[in-house]
Amino acid sequence: MKAAFYFYIKKHMKPYISLILILLTIASCQTQQKAGKESITLSKAWIDSIIQKSDTSWTKPYRNNTFVTAAYYVNRKDSNVTQLFKDSLGNIRQVIIAKYDRIRLFFGEYYANGQLMNAYTMDSLGKFNGFTKQYFESGIVKSSGNYVHGFRNGKWNNYDQLGKLTSIEIYDENGQLIKQEKQ
Repeated sequence: MKAAFYFYIKKHMKPYISLILILLTIASCQTQQKAGKESITLSKAWIDSIIQKSDTSWTKPYRNNTFVTAAYYVNRKDSNVTQLFKDSLGNIRQVIIAKYDRIRLFFGEYYANGQLMNAYTMDSLGKFNGFTKQYFESGIVKSSGNYVHGFRNGKWNNYDQLGKLTSIEIYDENGQLIKQEKQ
């Protein structure tokens, strides 16, 4: 009796189960897109690995409106220098990874709550290059688009603090805004 039940389910319910799974997947994707929230915070494990791999480090005062100290970690084997800029509460607010020749490889900024503000990969000349997202402090995506050798390029989407698309901007290869559509 048990085997007959499973055979019946397998034969007659399989198309319905597949349909239900597809609908659930679509519904969850729409919910994620609608919410537009991405909680991306600074990884302690990543920072710890940078510190552990460094063979030289120092900290110095850094006085401006956001940062109080700058900690430098040098990895001579990889020719990297990592700069961690901290606020008065000791929160890391900015991370810069560069080669000895001062070519930046990575640049990231963080809000006081640890949420990623923006992160950029760099090209061989140390200019913003590649796809990036910028965030509000709540984790909602603020804008997203592509950089090519330091210039905005192609389609950029801009959102409000609720995650609703507010405008689309199109940039040419020189970073000039050529079209803007309000949504």
